[in-house]
Amino acid sequence: MTVGPDGSYVGRIFEKNGSITTLEGKTQIKNGFIEDTCTKRNGTNVMVPCIERGRIIDMNACEIISTWEHSQFDTTTMRKVEK
Repeated sequence: MTVGPDGSYVGRIFEKNGSITTLEGKTQIKNGFIEDTCTKRNGTNVMVPCIERGRIIDMNACEIISTWEHSQFDTTTMRKVEK
């Protein structure tokens, strides 16, 4: 997933069955939560736009660790990658 300075992103999810889901949207941090607004998503029956919220467990300049409401994943970690 690539996230721009304004929080907009594009990304892909590689599913266990071999399919690939493409995502576009915007993410913001508010009051200890990450709010992810997905505006484009192919390969699923998820209606867009959809908003997901993740509670931030830990965060520093290079990493955010969060738990997500209604998610199949317990926690996710996002790390900053320098090019």
